[in-house]
Amino acid sequence: MPVSLNVVDLGNKVEELINTSKDRVAFFEDSRDKVFYELEQKYNVLVFNRQKRKNWDVPTKGQVLYRSFNYKGTTYGIWAFERAVFRYIGKNGKGAPKNLAYAGNCVVSAEDTAGTKSIVLTFELPETAKLHQVVKDDTLYNLSLKYGTTVDEIVKMNADKVKDANKIYLNDVLRVRH
Repeated sequence: MPVSLNVVDLGNKVEELINTSKDRVAFFEDSRDKVFYELEQKYNVLVFNRQKRKNWDVPTKGQVLYRSFNYKGTTYGIWAFERAVFRYIGKNGKGAPKNLAYAGNCVVSAEDTAGTKSIVLTFELPETAKLHQVVKDDTLYNLSLKYGTTVDEIVKMNADKVKDANKIYLNDVLRVRH
């Protein structure tokens, strides 16, 4: 996992926001931002009213966090993940995303299926999760283990920078994932 993550600690930080956020919208936005920035913007984050959740079209890929919280009698979920597709159907079939807050690499579209309107959120891996700045003692082998790829794949993705698989340079920014 590219980010050092203490799920319990992060959950506790969001829990603190329940007491400090002035209203539901502030809680949504504060908790979204807290998780997104604590995870160094390397994962997508979705905060949603669990009572409004209908279904995920496909399972999330690369889930690193899920917690639910009670804010003034309503249960909210916070998800952090690499990729997913989420279909939101609001009251009376109207896609009303006021019960959602998200950050990351998301494309929003609308669907109308047999008169039922929905908002579709398609999340892809954030661009920042695909890059790594070389620090002291990094090697391509260690980076391949850290990001679940191979040395050859990192070399191919960085053909303009990596001419010799045994040499990488401090502060270079390398692509480590597709």
